[in-house]
Amino acid sequence: MKSTRAKAYINESLTLEMSGAFGVSQQDAIRAVEIAENDMLVKQCDRHKEDLQFLEGMLDDLDNNRMEILRQSIDDWRDELERMIAELKREINA
Repeated sequence: MKSTRAKAYINESLTLEMSGAFGVSQQDAIRAVEIAENDMLVKQCDRHKEDLQFLEGMLDDLDNNRMEILRQSIDDWRDELERMIAELKREINA
């Protein structure tokens, strides 16, 4: 689990002993998953905001006929998307 908030929630939850093993209640486990999902959505929203700002800059460059700057912006955006895809693949395979 990558969410530090979800990990903290689990660590603070009441630990139960079940058949010689330790764990948390189903309700606490579900809540931890909800926290992790929320954290993921916040992170995704932040990325979309960054993309939107980037696109607004590209539109400004286009409006002002700054083609070389626009080309570089597109190259940078492509590189960033490739990096994010590689990062997500690493997380999926972890």
